[in-house]
Formats: sequence, structure tokens, C-alpha cells
Amino acid sequence: MEEDTLPTSQSRRDASLKSKADIEGILNKLENPADASNSTELDKLLVQLHGATRTLGEGALEPLFSKRGVRIIGGYAFQAHPKPEHLPALRCLNNILVRSPESRKLLPTEIGTDRIISALKVCAGSKPAQFRTQLKADSAMTPKTSWLWPTSSSSRAMAQAWT
Repeated sequence: MEEDTLPTSQSRRDASLKSKADIEGILNKLENPADASNSTELDKLLVQLHGATRTLGEGALEPLFSKRGVRIIGGYAFQAHPKPEHLPALRCLNNILVRSPESRKLLPTEIGTDRIISALKVCAGSKPAQFRTQLKADSAMTPKTSWLWPTSSSSRAMAQAWT
């Protein structure tokens, strides 16, 4: 096993990404989306990077911890109109921020606080139909299942705001 690789069961699946050069290659493709044929290809590249952030050592991941890496991954993670590739990008960005405290400082300047706040507002404002249906069903529950419903008045008010 390489010095820059952490031993995990994921190592075999992510064997294609072993070095700093491999990470740089993917970042280059992500920086120039024309190199990636479609959203599925971008998704695949971001899933590979996400796996790498879980298995490779800091030396190999150095390009992701840089301004450029945070900007590129953050661009996919915090899209104005999220596409399928934004979820693996968010997961990858999460691992970058967890593993590199210095990268956390780059987040507001490379991605922009307005962009991050806007993305969080979109997520908070979305109410998946299944979630709404479940909350409506919960609001009409019988006493024997009432333990599932929030008991404090503030929790109840928050939960009812979603219905």
C-alpha cells in the first residue's frame, strides 16, 4: 500500500486514484466541464473524488485543499440550480473541510457567503412531497403513537410550519 493511502475497504474500489497527479487530472476535467461529456460524467468524477477524500492521505489530496480545489468543488456543490452532481460534490467538500482546517478559511472567499447562504435557503425552503405527506399523517395520529410527535409547543410549532 502507498504511503499516502489510508487502509480501508474502499481502497480497492478507488484504486484508480492513487496520487496527487490523479487528483490534479480530475480537477482539470472539472475545471473545464467541456472535457466531461455530460452530467453523468461529472457525477462519476465527483464520486471518485469523494471516495479519494475518504481513502487517500493528505499528501495526495493536497490539490483539493488548495484555493483552486475548494473553488472547483464548491462550484459544483453550491450551484444556483442543483444538478445531480451537486450531492457528491457536497460530500467531497465536507471531507475536504473536515480533513483540512486551512481549507475552511478558504470557503467564504472561494465560493462566496452569498452563494452558500442562497443554497442553504433553497434547501430549507424545499419540502419533498413524501415529507409533507408524512407530516400530515403524523398530525392526525392516535394517542398510542403520539410519542412520535414533538411535545413542546415550540417543537410542535416548527413541525406544523412544514405542513
